[in-house]
Amino acid sequence: MFLRASWAVWSAPRPDFDLRGLPCKHVFAVEIVTKRETPEGDVLTETVRVTYSQDWRSYNMAQCEEKERFLPMLADLCSTIPNPPQGRGRPRLPMSDMAFACVNRVYEGLSARRFDSDVRDAQAKGLTEADPHFNSVLRYLRSPEMTDVLTRLVEISALPLKPLKLTSPWIRRASRPPVLNAGTTTSGARSSPVTNGSSCTP
Repeated sequence: MFLRASWAVWSAPRPDFDLRGLPCKHVFAVEIVTKRETPEGDVLTETVRVTYSQDWRSYNMAQCEEKERFLPMLADLCSTIPNPPQGRGRPRLPMSDMAFACVNRVYEGLSARRFDSDVRDAQAKGLTEADPHFNSVLRYLRSPEMTDVLTRLVEISALPLKPLKLTSPWIRRASRPPVLNAGTTTSGARSSPVTNGSSCTP
C-alpha cells in the first residue's frame, strides 16, 4: 500500500480512506514519522511525538453516563423511521423499535438471549413500544431492509457534523483533489516537486 502527499493533499487507496473521505491510520502513521530527501540525496527521518492532554474528570463522567444518555438519544433517532401501515395478516413489529433493538444489541455486545432483558427494559422505560422475541431481533438483523434503515440512521446522526466540513483541517484536506502522480492533480495543476512517499501494510 502506498501513500502520497503533495501540498498536504493525501492519496491513499484504502477502503477506510475512500469511504470516509478522512485520513486513515496509515495517514496518521506517515504524519508522525516523515521521511524526506534532501537536494543532496540524503534521506532524513523526522519523528513527531504526539501527546494529548486528558480531562479525566470529564472523561470519567462521560464514560459513567454514556449508556443512560445513549439509549434515549437512540430512541429519538429511531423515531424518525416511518412505520408502514398495518395491512392484513400477522401484526408487524414497528421498524423503529426493531432498529432500536438491533443497534442496541450491537452496542451491548451480548448474545440475542442475554440481550432479551435489555429489550424488556427498553419497553418498560418507554423507549420502545414492542417487546420482540430474541429470534425476531436476529431476523431483522439479517434483513436487507434493515440495511437501508441503518444507513438512513447513520446519515441523520451525521448531520450535526456537517458544519465541521468548513472548519476541520482534516476534512478540508481530504476534500482536495487527490494526487495522480508525483506532479499532477486531477485539476491538471502542477504540484510541488517535493513529495513525501511511504509504503505500509494494512
